[in-house]
Amino acid sequence: RLLSHLETAQAWIRALRRARLPLAYTQGFHAHPRVTFSTAAPLGEESRGGDFMDVILAERVDPETARGALAAALPPDFSVADACDVPLKAPSLMAAVAGFDYELHTRADAAALAALAALAGELMARDTLPLNRKVKRRSAPGGRAEAELDIRPMLHALDVAAGEDGTAVVRFSTRLHAGRLAKPKEILQLLGLDPASVRIVKTATLLAEGDAPEAGAD
Repeated sequence: RLLSHLETAQAWIRALRRARLPLAYTQGFHAHPRVTFSTAAPLGEESRGGDFMDVILAERVDPETARGALAAALPPDFSVADACDVPLKAPSLMAAVAGFDYELHTRADAAALAALAALAGELMARDTLPLNRKVKRRSAPGGRAEAELDIRPMLHALDVAAGEDGTAVVRFSTRLHAGRLAKPKEILQLLGLDPASVRIVKTATLLAEGDAPEAGAD
């Protein structure tokens, strides 16, 4: 949650080097390991499983051997669940992402919990959920402009449950629609929650059918 995507990626790459895996490198003056991630999580967002990473090696290593070596080299709070062979011509991880599952944790008494649950049900019953979002637009200054988007087709599920010690847990699933996904901050906006008081946890990365490997890393 306190690391940027770049810092997280660097931690993984350092661990891969410590594990002495035969990493393949890009060509050019500033060669770097051929490692890619399924998503770039923004600062302040936690991940609890379901992330994927592609690592291209200069020579084949048994997946379980590679997993064990990497697991032993990782810093605290990092883990690798599984590893598997993936064809070099397989779609890129970012292109294969089809959706995410999230949990939003916030303080809530019984009344606030009931109100949140009712609002979540009301939102899911609507046909449209229009919100403003900055989108790419060549003609706009800086290449981006604000546009109204309907995120309802992107919202697959939304519910609220009681958490521990007087908290509410908002669970939502977003699925790719017209090349876009609903964002946690947009769900917070719809629910009237203060982002500063909410813990955002990604619980799953969903890959398109046929693109998912047999195992994932987190």
